[in-house]
Amino acid sequence: MATGGVSKFLFVAAIDFGTTYSGYAFGFRLDLDKKRKDGKLAINTNMWNAGSRSLLSSKAPTALLLNPDKTFKSFGYTAENDYSQLADEGEHEEYYYFHRFMMIRHTYPDLRKDTRIQDETGKSLPAIDVFSHSIRFLKNHLFDMINNPIGDTLKQEDIQYVLTVPAIWDDKAKQFMREAARIGGINGEQLMIALEPEAASIHCQHIPMGTRGGEATYMVVDLGGGTADITVHQRSHLGAESELKELHQATGGAYGGKSVDDAFETFLGEIVGSDKIAKLRKESMEDFIDIFREFEVKKRSFDPSKSEKKVSVSLPVALTSLVKSDKNIKSMNNAIKQSKHNNDQLLAWSHQKLQIPSEKFNALFQPTIDGIIKHMEKIFYDSKFQHVDTIVMVGGFSECRLVQDAIQNRFTSKKIIVPEEPGLAVLRGAVLLGHK
Repeated sequence: MATGGVSKFLFVAAIDFGTTYSGYAFGFRLDLDKKRKDGKLAINTNMWNAGSRSLLSSKAPTALLLNPDKTFKSFGYTAENDYSQLADEGEHEEYYYFHRFMMIRHTYPDLRKDTRIQDETGKSLPAIDVFSHSIRFLKNHLFDMINNPIGDTLKQEDIQYVLTVPAIWDDKAKQFMREAARIGGINGEQLMIALEPEAASIHCQHIPMGTRGGEATYMVVDLGGGTADITVHQRSHLGAESELKELHQATGGAYGGKSVDDAFETFLGEIVGSDKIAKLRKESMEDFIDIFREFEVKKRSFDPSKSEKKVSVSLPVALTSLVKSDKNIKSMNNAIKQSKHNNDQLLAWSHQKLQIPSEKFNALFQPTIDGIIKHMEKIFYDSKFQHVDTIVMVGGFSECRLVQDAIQNRFTSKKIIVPEEPGLAVLRGAVLLGHK
């Protein structure tokens, strides 16, 4: 029974709440000092299924649905689907639906026990209830994932939990998360709080980098769903031990994948009308969500090195029906002709798909990419960091080839490292941090 020091825990598990996606990772403590035959660390994650668009993800949307009596109903993709169905049936008003509620990390960096969050319909609940419900779900889900294959022999107290938090959060906000974890079923003696940049950098220690006199200095560019968080770390090796120093505190801005989603929604509204997008969201939430799941797939799969002239995005019949019912438009082709994008001959409507020219698709990313690069330039212009010659990209948005190519093209003299599955860097690093 694991009631004492850290060494008595059998497993280490990490939970990471992101602005748009959240998830967990875990490892058997005795395996964490080893690597698998494929050279990877022995850290496991879950694969979440959206149930549509063949979208599989190692994280689930940061979405929570509560029943009218404020008890838990669902989380992640299931919460999105459940709420969509309720909305389609006109039965959603009494439920509590919190979508991307981790945006609170930016609006309320001084998170407190009495802080309240509004749901999609304007109803509010204490933030600590929203977080504790979510923590309890993820904790129970990962416990079952570990326990079921080994014959229900594991106890809850056999797991060391690491909960990641933004670097900008103060001690009171961290205490808020400790209390939410306690309410969610994690005892204080089982819990560690880890800063996201620190966890990402711990993961980076397992990435080969050039060293100078036993030291490696590198910029960590953490690109998530909501923000870009950029810092500079130095790793020093002293015999078998390593020391990690933060040379530049994590800073950044709203340059995450969500800003590209927002640009796409604006672009779509410029074609069909923003009023129709709003109406679709109100009357057919499932179709609204499905558009952005489709766009998420395109974001991940788009490769600028290929000679594709167009990117096809399917639009639901519910949206095109709204366009057709508009007496001033009547068809998607007319919508394109009457929009501000009518001079682009490659923009077209065919087979229930919007054919977007690659250049225009790229343009949706450009303001976000420009913001990331300008922030990196600001750090590199500081004489203290001009010698830094390695950039490590982590976070889910780092998987985007457009972003990778833009950073490589701007900083041609720097070594760019993108670890495999960069969106899991914080989670895996948090597991390693708990192991240490």
